[in-house]
Amino acid sequence: LRAWRIAVEAAIEYACEVARRQDLDESQPLEFVQHVLRCSDRSLVATTRAYRRAELAVEHAADERHVQFVRSALSGTLPSAELRMKAEVYGLDPGGEYVALRARLDQDVSQRQLEQEVGFHDLQQQRRGLCAYVDGEIVGFMAEAPPRDLDGVVGFGPSRPLERLSESYRLAARALMTAKACGFQGAYDIVSLGL
Repeated sequence: LRAWRIAVEAAIEYACEVARRQDLDESQPLEFVQHVLRCSDRSLVATTRAYRRAELAVEHAADERHVQFVRSALSGTLPSAELRMKAEVYGLDPGGEYVALRARLDQDVSQRQLEQEVGFHDLQQQRRGLCAYVDGEIVGFMAEAPPRDLDGVVGFGPSRPLERLSESYRLAARALMTAKACGFQGAYDIVSLGL
C-alpha cells in the first residue's frame, strides 16, 4: 500500500512538472490529479479486497493442515519421520510424550472455553499440544494430563511418544464414552474410571 501511495505521489509530481514546463492552465493539472486519485482509489479497493481474499485462503489452508495433522497424529497414519518433522513445525517436542484427549461439547460450554480449561491456550507457556474441532468434538494431544476439574467432559489416555499416540487416543475415546454414559463432568482416564 505504501508503494502504491508513493507511485501516486510520483504521478502527481510529474503532472505538475509537465504543466509548469508547458505553461498550462492550473485547472488542467488539477483535473488530471483528481482523475488519477479517483482511479487510484478504485484500484486500491480492488487490490485490498484481492489481498484479503488471498489472506483468508492461506489461513483456511493452514487451518486444514493443522486439523489434518492432529487427526493423522491421533490415528497413527503418519510415518514417524514426517510426524516428528511436523511436530517441530508446530513448536512441539518431537521426542516428548503426549496425552491424547477427546472432549464432547455441552450446551453450557463453548469450544474455546473448554480448550482454555484443558490448557491448550495458555499464553504464559510454550505450546503444550494441539487440538482440533472434529465432528462436534475437540480432539488433540498435550504434554500433560488435563486438570480433573473441568466444566465439560474429557476423556484422556496415557502418556505416549508421538509414534504411539493412537494407543492413547483409543483409550481417551473409551474414557470419554464411559464418563458421558455415567453422567460425569470433568476429565477422566481409564484408571480413574476403574476400567
